[in-house]
Amino acid sequence: MRKELFLAALLGLCPFAAGCSSQEQPAAKETVKEPETTKAYDVTIGRKTDKTVDTVLKNTLSQTITSVKIREQGSDSFSDNLLGADQSFDTGQTLHWFYEPAEPAEAEDPETKKLNPVYIVEFGLKNGEIRTLNEFSFPSVKGTADLCEKDGIVYLTYTSSDGEKVDTFEQEKAAADKQKEAQEAAAETETSEPAAETVPEQSVGQQPVVQEPVYQEPVYQEPVVEQPAVTEPAPAPTVPDVGSQGSEGCLGGDVVFN
Repeated sequence: MRKELFLAALLGLCPFAAGCSSQEQPAAKETVKEPETTKAYDVTIGRKTDKTVDTVLKNTLSQTITSVKIREQGSDSFSDNLLGADQSFDTGQTLHWFYEPAEPAEAEDPETKKLNPVYIVEFGLKNGEIRTLNEFSFPSVKGTADLCEKDGIVYLTYTSSDGEKVDTFEQEKAAADKQKEAQEAAAETETSEPAAETVPEQSVGQQPVVQEPVYQEPVYQEPVVEQPAVTEPAPAPTVPDVGSQGSEGCLGGDVVFN
């Protein structure tokens, strides 16, 4: 009897044992990496490489920008138009700009190398006018830098990576005033200096032309001889003929001596 009870108890536990042994452990949940979303911008200049710097600008001007040119301060010429032939930077649009700076000039002290070059950026407007940023340096901004205009001065406003509000109006105004003074001084100097004598240009390797003096043969002129003036002699005085005179006179007629 005791043996039967033991077998019955053993058989009753088998389903639970089987259930425990057959229960599978849940599989580890795989972490799916969501694809990175790239923020869309209205206009893009250039492309990202390991050598480029970039910035984002928003056009808050009242005009569409049709050209963007850049040159480093100290350089003589601007780049070509960086906007494509079918591109324009309209009011309210954002521009993502990738730019590869020129290599810094070699210097004896590496610390003196120009790590953050300052650029002049020229924006051509649809109406033909030009707006210029004189102190542009691809700043590290948090978000987007607004391209603004006040009193004919173009400047930037943005929030720096440190959370500081930045406004470059005074900086751009000082640069524009300095440039205007330099232009006025140059014009004043040009008007005060006498005009330089124009020297005819000569081709490279051409010998200078020496003009021989023209010899003029002297014209011989006969000397003018002045004839002395001939003075006519004065007429001799007339002597009266005494013998022919009459009885009248001091002596009277014939004189008779005794």
